[in-house]
Amino acid sequence: MSQSLYVQLIFLFYQTTVVRTKKFNKIFEFLIVGLIEPVLNAVSLHQIKKNSKLSLRNYFLREFGNERSEQYLTAIRNFVQSCAAYSLICYLLQLKDRLV
Repeated sequence: MSQSLYVQLIFLFYQTTVVRTKKFNKIFEFLIVGLIEPVLNAVSLHQIKKNSKLSLRNYFLREFGNERSEQYLTAIRNFVQSCAAYSLICYLLQLKDRLV
């Protein structure tokens, strides 16, 4: 699939969904292998589970308050939308994890 088709798919996805993505800069690219810019100050699911010894739900409760608070609901909505965007883009573009 050509790079222009990738860009068109992402643009179409961005325009037709409530999910928002951030444009990443390519740091390195060689044939079909590349590296994209990391998200700074982000905490991975692995780090949350390893460092806090909490489930994701309990981590969100500790960090953002009770399940009915605006801060908690916003955090959950942001998490779900970012997972959806990541999953759909990886599926559509057939992006693979570095370990695959």
